[in-house]
Amino acid sequence: MKKFKGNQILPEDSKKSIQKYIHVGILTAFIPAFSYLTAYFFERGFCGQLQIPLSFIEIGINEVLKVIVLIIPLILFLFFGIALTIYAQALKNPVFKILSRSIFLLFLFFLMFAFSGQSLVKVIIGFLIVWFIFIGSDFIFPLFSKRKFRGYYKRTLDSYLESDKKAKDPFDKISDLFIEQFGILTYAIIFFLSFVLIFFVGDMGRSYARNKRSFMIIKSSPELVILRRYSSSYICAPFDREKKEFKKKFYLKTGDKISEEGFEIVIEDIGPLKLPKEKNISPQE
Repeated sequence: MKKFKGNQILPEDSKKSIQKYIHVGILTAFIPAFSYLTAYFFERGFCGQLQIPLSFIEIGINEVLKVIVLIIPLILFLFFGIALTIYAQALKNPVFKILSRSIFLLFLFFLMFAFSGQSLVKVIIGFLIVWFIFIGSDFIFPLFSKRKFRGYYKRTLDSYLESDKKAKDPFDKISDLFIEQFGILTYAIIFFLSFVLIFFVGDMGRSYARNKRSFMIIKSSPELVILRRYSSSYICAPFDREKKEFKKKFYLKTGDKISEEGFEIVIEDIGPLKLPKEKNISPQE
């Protein structure tokens, strides 16, 4: 076995081996943290939609596993959009290359429509505005900035090639530095999962709360609906079956307490539930 002293440089194979272990270590530390943060963001969105105090949130392994199962289809859907965009970027036609940037954007706005609860018209208007700012403008500006070229195709081609030669912005430089130090795979996984966490997990929790229909009911007097369960704790509230509304009066009960009281727990489709609308009371009243 060779020994290296002082400032002697390690062989290239040894460097790659050390970097590989560093990358694995970074991902090993990141993925558990991501899993618990994802569960918290989801529960925060869920409780925020139903106005449940956030202090009730408890994150355990069960909550983590449930959320991970829910977001796997989301991750695969976005990954498919990225793969299509990368594949389309291999096309030679600059017009098609510019259009291909719309693919991933289209996937994003589809998910926004699915989880945000906004109307289809608002989502389409938002998509068109963002599309024009980041993509559609590339079809218009060359008409004015590249007048020396004849023909729309040549103007677009020159503009596209020129944009590729431009200096990278600070974010690109930071990305390149991160990739150089930690590897493209580690960077891609961390960036992609962080993107999903920041932009979609909270909306998924709110969407789940808005559309949840099946709830556990405590057959007490009055009946209580179990809005959320964390380990052995149940967050309950009185509710109105006909109006599908629950009162903003929360009780925290444990499974042992419910058993001692002798109440039965059943599962019924009574949702989606919502809080009653607050009535504006005039000063004269």
